Amino acid sequence: MRGGVLQNRVFAWVFLITAIILEVAGVSMLKAIDDPIVSKIVMLVFINISYVFMALALLNIALGVAYSVWEIVGLVGILLINFIFFKPDLEMYQYIGIGIGFVGIICVILGEKHEEDSLDSVDSHASHLDSHKGREQSAHHTATTH
Repeated sequence: MRGGVLQNRVFAWVFLITAIILEVAGVSMLKAIDDPIVSKIVMLVFINISYVFMALALLNIALGVAYSVWEIVGLVGILLINFIFFKPDLEMYQYIGIGIGFVGIICVILGEKHEEDSLDSVDSHASHLDSHKGREQSAHHTATTH
């Protein structure tokens, strides 16, 4: 069962990364395409497909984690595209804010509760109940035979 859970989580992260790439590409089209109408249409198509992949990712990633990762990684991706192709003009405090956001998302990801953690907890609790039930049955058997 764990292989299935792990595989689902891997696919969920692949879907999330795909959603981020589509978002970055879509937003980048606003500057890359000269025609404002065409650039907006292309951006809307990319963003809508991105939402589909985000929805698939949310099947196995917590909403707060997925959305946080999507926002900060998307922001960093858009900034990279902007630096490479469009030469942005940002102030030092804006760079600091981006860095703080990136550290924050790492903290969110590290704090995420995983489904397999929940399964371990359920298995442990079930095992404890089974051993307690076994002791009760043994005690009952001893009491009825004496």
